[in-house]
This record gives sequence, structure tokens and C-alpha cells, in this order.
Amino acid sequence: MKNNEATEAVGELLNTISEIDDYGEAAPLLHLLNNVASELDDNSAAFGSIVEFAVSRAEKLIRELPDVTDEHRRDDIFGYVSLLLKNYDHAVEHGADLHQGDAEIMNTLRGMADAEHLIERTVFDTFEPDPPAESGISEIVALRKTFTTDFQAGRLIVGLLHYSEKFDVLSAQSRAELATLANGELARLLSLSELTGDAIDALEVCVDLCGHLPTNDTLPMLDKAIKLGRSNIGYYAASSVLKLGGALAPESIVALMRDIEYADLTYSLVRKHKLAEIDARIPPELKTPEYLAESDLVHWLTYPTELGRKPDEIELIGKVKSHGEPYYVFKYKSASDTLADEDKNVWLIGWANDNGGTFSEFEHLSDYEGATPEKTLKTIKKKCL
Repeated sequence: MKNNEATEAVGELLNTISEIDDYGEAAPLLHLLNNVASELDDNSAAFGSIVEFAVSRAEKLIRELPDVTDEHRRDDIFGYVSLLLKNYDHAVEHGADLHQGDAEIMNTLRGMADAEHLIERTVFDTFEPDPPAESGISEIVALRKTFTTDFQAGRLIVGLLHYSEKFDVLSAQSRAELATLANGELARLLSLSELTGDAIDALEVCVDLCGHLPTNDTLPMLDKAIKLGRSNIGYYAASSVLKLGGALAPESIVALMRDIEYADLTYSLVRKHKLAEIDARIPPELKTPEYLAESDLVHWLTYPTELGRKPDEIELIGKVKSHGEPYYVFKYKSASDTLADEDKNVWLIGWANDNGGTFSEFEHLSDYEGATPEKTLKTIKKKCL
């Protein structure tokens, strides 16, 4: 992209972002803005426009943020803030002129972001060095004692899980401290009389984390987590049980296999750990290639960047071979808010493949539909696979 084209694209993006009041909706466009700005020549006037926009938005955010108490909304806003600061820093590094007070305003917002991300920053500062800065473990433990919500606990667990590959290089004392923290959190979550959304999310990652940081109490607690009957928790708890050399009840695995979202992932565990006795107990209809392919696509569609939930309807169109690989092609419908209005409640197409080829671009089946399923599959194969 040439400088003139990049300058024009920056201007269009800034105008678009300025018209969006929802910070979560605007955040992806800020990410795109940063990518487009990387094509600008140094000292381009467009960098000045980016700084002007960033400062004006920062002033607004500084006024608004003290009144925002909802944790999820704050999380969305500070995701936007991080990208805003990234764009501002990039513009300054490449020659943007600053007006008096600009730096002070942006530093105020930066300070608010640092305070908001104390959990993530503490974990980062501890584990990002190589080897990890083990003095930070006690800070993490102390920080956990200040939490008052499951949302905060979940953020810490996610942060720790991100660095699980570094746990093996920690001293025995540091590992023991983290294991006590993780398993204490697991015990607390399992003791709740009612699991709310934030607690469910925290428990899902906590059963995974405890598979890396076991104590003598871990396996019994993981078994309790599986028996909750929530597949998102049960799958990761089962994975941790197997990682720790524990045993699983066949009925627990069958229950997970009956959930279309987790069937393929669960059967992958059965095959990976060669659980022949459990495999023999799984009904044949739950491990057909078609069922597992549907499960793979459904799980992919539940990601927040896709539908964010299971499709409302899904049906197999058929199987095709492309580049020597088998693909199972499906049609599905959804009313998800992630879809454009014209894509809601109409048949869309997607496909599943064992080697990472599972995908959907929310294309309409009607654009590929032929007189017979065979002709439809032939067109999809030619144009999509």
C-alpha cells in the first residue's frame, strides 16, 4: 500500500471509529488502524490525525471511566484503551507532532490502564523473564487476597495458565505456592452454592490450571467438577485427570460425547490416551466420522469471533475430497448477534476436516446450491475448498 492510499485509508477509519459509541465494536477497527498506519511514511500528516483522535478519545475516557462499575464493560473499554495507546505510541514514534498537554493526557489514561491491568502485569512481570522472576510469586499470592469477585479470580487463572509451560523451571517452593493458590481457588469455586457466569468461566480454566499444579486433593476435586454436568468444565477436568494419571468413569465420557460441542474433543482424549475400555462403552453413533465432524464445526462456531454459540440448526450436506483430504460439508442457521442481519436465520455453509481445515465464512448456501446435493457439493468444493 502506497503512502497516499494508506493516508486515505487512515482518514476513513478514523471517521468510522469516531461514529461508533460501543468500545467493544470499535476495538477491532483500532487494530486495523494500527496495521494500516504501519504502511505510512515517517512524518506523514496522517500520524498527526491519529494523535489528535487518540487525545480526544482519551479525554472522553478519562471523564467516563470513574463512573463505570460493571467489570465486563470495564474490560471491553480497557481493551479499547490498550489499542488506542498502541496507535498513539506508534504515531509518536514515527514523527507525529504533539500539542501542549497531549502527552500528559495520554499518560493519565496510561496510568489508569496500568492500574486496571494490575493482575495481568503482575503475572507478566513474574513469568515473562527467562527464567521467571520467582520473587513475583509471593506478589501474585498476595494480590489474590485482595480480590472480591470471581471475574478477578478468572483473570488471574487465565494469566497463570498462559505461562503453564514455565512451571517446570520453578523451584519446588514456588510451585508449591502456586499449587496451593490454584487448588484453593478450585475448592472455593466448587463450594459455591450457585455457579454464576463468572464463576463458571473461572472454574473452566481452573480445572485446566490444576492439571499443571496438582496437590493431593486435586483428583477428587476434578472428579467433583466433572460431576457438575457442565461440558465446558467437564472436558478440561477430564483432560487434567488423564494428565495426572487418574481414572475416568465411562459414563462421564459418554455424557461429554453426547454434547455435540465437546464430542470430538472428548473422543480425541479417548484416542490419545488409548482408553480402550471406555471406547468400547461409547455408543457407535457418537463416534461416527459424520458426528465427530459436526462436533468439530459446532465447537469452532462457538468461538466469540464466530457465532459465539452453537448454531440453532445444522445438517450434513455431504462429504467431498479436496487435495487428498476428506471434508464434511454442513449447512447451518443461527440468529447470533455476531452475524450481519442478512446472514441471520438463513442456511450458511461450513465444513470440517481432521487436519485443521474446519472453517466457515458465513457464506449463504443459496449462492452454491445446485439441483441436487451432489451438484451443490461440487460447486462448494470448486469455489471454497
